[in-house]
Amino acid sequence: MQELKKIWAFGIPYLKPYRFRFVLGIALSIFFGISNGLFVLSINTLFNRLTPTPAQTPPVAQIESTPATETVSFDKKIKAALKEKTAAIGKSFQAASDEWLPRMGQKITWKQMLGGFSLLPLVMGLRAMASYFSTYCLTWVSARVIRDMQVAALRKAQELSMAFFQKMSVADLYARITADTSAIYTAMTNGFIDTIREPFAVLSILISMLIIDWKLTLISICMLPLVAVPVISSGRRLKALTKKFTGLTVTQSGGLLEALAAVRIVKAYAMEALQLRSFREQANLGVEMSVKTAQTRNLLNPLIEILAMLGIGFLLIFVFSTSA
Repeated sequence: MQELKKIWAFGIPYLKPYRFRFVLGIALSIFFGISNGLFVLSINTLFNRLTPTPAQTPPVAQIESTPATETVSFDKKIKAALKEKTAAIGKSFQAASDEWLPRMGQKITWKQMLGGFSLLPLVMGLRAMASYFSTYCLTWVSARVIRDMQVAALRKAQELSMAFFQKMSVADLYARITADTSAIYTAMTNGFIDTIREPFAVLSILISMLIIDWKLTLISICMLPLVAVPVISSGRRLKALTKKFTGLTVTQSGGLLEALAAVRIVKAYAMEALQLRSFREQANLGVEMSVKTAQTRNLLNPLIEILAMLGIGFLLIFVFSTSA
């Protein structure tokens, strides 16, 4: 997260010419995250309407006597107002559901046919459109920001003295202008999109789960540390491996550029075997780091899935034990 903040602090001045599409992409990413919770609530609503409406008995009127001198505190007034507002929202939602969604055991109308048929496609369609256009807007902005960065880097390099170029290799400068800006592009597109989407997605799903069943949701939250431990440890390992692999790639690219640029000297002194051996050693290190990175990434998802299934098993035992 700190590295992503540094990248964006560096890239914000380049975003000003494209701020409209940038803000639009962020807004669509936020909507995409919220749509996940909306999808969960839609599924829950449809499943609840698969059961017939239970026969309701008229409530028995109860007369409560309250002393005339009793005063209602401000907190109780606030709670009563919130409860009344929540009940009003629930009644309006229930009325809209009864009008537009079918229920098992009741005669279906054309509105309910239309609502039951189009609810999930509508939610998923809005979600897909938000995902597509948010990715398009942020990618459109990121590509132009990286182009401006590359032009600015080349302009700055042209202004430097010859003494600087004697100290700095051409391969290193080439990596700074191409590879580093490409890494910034990846971070600004994939990294930033996920940074915006995922928190809102998790928050919306959490709120929808609390609305459906707050007890099971709280129990599920208590299991999150089991998943957080492997994620954090794997993230640290991936960060270290990526850093080493990036440095090795720059070194290998620099050696290759120097070898191709000085091919006449290499042939003149018969240094082909030495140069080839050095390049092979660096390539072997890259292979080892690639394999370690793949191992770390591929072990993370199965581990999280196993822990998630353990959590689901615990929830099932809890539900059956409490219902007995």
